[in-house]
Amino acid sequence: MSFISIEYVILFITAISLYYILPHKFRWILLLAASYTFYMFWKPSFIILLLASTSVDYFAAIQMSKTDNKRKRKMFLLLSLFVNLGLLGFFKYFGMVDTAVSSLLLSAGINYAGTGWNILLPIGISFYTFQTIGYTIDVYRGTVQPEKHFGYFALYVSFFPQLVAGPIERASNLLPQLKKKFHFDYAQSVEGMMLICWGFFKKAIIADRLAIAIDSIFATPEEFSGIHLFVSGAVFLYQLYFDFSSYTDIARGTAKILGINLMINFRRPFAARTISDLWSRWHISLTSWFASYLSVPLYKKFRKLNKRFAYILSTIITLAICGLWHGADWSFIVWGAFLAIVMIFGNLTRPFRKKVKSKLKIDKMPMLNRTLEFIGVMSTVTIAMVFFRAPDISSAISFFRQMFTPNNVPLFTGLLERLNINRIELAIIATGCLIVEIVQYMGRNRRLFEKLSTRKPVFRYAVYLGIIMTILILGKFTGSPYIYFQF
Repeated sequence: MSFISIEYVILFITAISLYYILPHKFRWILLLAASYTFYMFWKPSFIILLLASTSVDYFAAIQMSKTDNKRKRKMFLLLSLFVNLGLLGFFKYFGMVDTAVSSLLLSAGINYAGTGWNILLPIGISFYTFQTIGYTIDVYRGTVQPEKHFGYFALYVSFFPQLVAGPIERASNLLPQLKKKFHFDYAQSVEGMMLICWGFFKKAIIADRLAIAIDSIFATPEEFSGIHLFVSGAVFLYQLYFDFSSYTDIARGTAKILGINLMINFRRPFAARTISDLWSRWHISLTSWFASYLSVPLYKKFRKLNKRFAYILSTIITLAICGLWHGADWSFIVWGAFLAIVMIFGNLTRPFRKKVKSKLKIDKMPMLNRTLEFIGVMSTVTIAMVFFRAPDISSAISFFRQMFTPNNVPLFTGLLERLNINRIELAIIATGCLIVEIVQYMGRNRRLFEKLSTRKPVFRYAVYLGIIMTILILGKFTGSPYIYFQF
């Protein structure tokens, strides 16, 4: 079930209405039923996988709490990892492994064409798998007490606003909120509705329009010049940001009306000054998950040998696995490894770059310095996002080859026709992007809703009505799925 659908609107209104009618002790049942209904809307049978992960991790955590024996605790942790990563690996990576084995055997002269199995990827499996694995690791470490109420734990794993595309919540943040008794709060509900509207604005006004142009470029790269293809990588990053952050906004807004605060998943990523800075601002729930459960433990493990070596190795492994988490193709691994190399290079050369800026007095010119940093980040990301957007590694290589192959395609003549958009659509995209950037800049030090709530009611409701009317009039409600649903 997509947020941008009449089905979700019906589920949302029904769940919210009943939530405040029911006594607190029954609310978890309502939310769990809504969550399972939400998930089963795509393919009902996949609820079995969700229940399997939930049951195994509930059992593993309870068993870990019953013993101080480190060996036994590790055994139950390994059970959780084996089941969850096994399910994720089979449904997400079997095809990739099968193809690789087939190619390897054929190159060795063994005739094996692969199984030919077409395995459907369960939506959201990468997200809820990481969320529940994080829980069992925290229980193993002793930083979180195991949840003894199976219903609340099942709700933690499947909470519908963030189930299929995050944020990936920690048990220490979400579980206590699910149990907390909450009375209707008008101000918080209005803030939640504003977040939902803001998410609709990003998705229906900007992201789905950018998708038309980006799809046109990647479908027929030969119809565009090298400059067009180079810029398309950066434009795709914007499309991905508006698409993904819109989901987060709607998820956070829905949860907020229920009295639950989900973590912020984006923090002005295009204000990043380096790739490392961009990494810390983008999909924060995932990057913090990798930091807590992979990169930091790896760094601690290897730093006994050499701190620099530990940093390099942990960064490469983490980002390569992060790439693999995003998709079952070598292009995603290359995407992650490329970003890792850039981050490592940037970290190791920071003192040298600082000296160069000082000698050229660039550090005395903030605007120039900021512009150069932005160009550097966007140029790097442009290359990386080609691997991310291309359907496979061979397509990415072909795209790069086309990018550096001279042709006579004009830069501007007939460009909009090739992009399948018109001037009005282009103006809407540009204006929408500008509005988002202005709003984010204005709210960088203080939440914009807090500023708006201090204004007179006439002004506030005029703003609310203006946003809603803009979405209804200019929105593209084509049912386009969120990009991160494929991960």
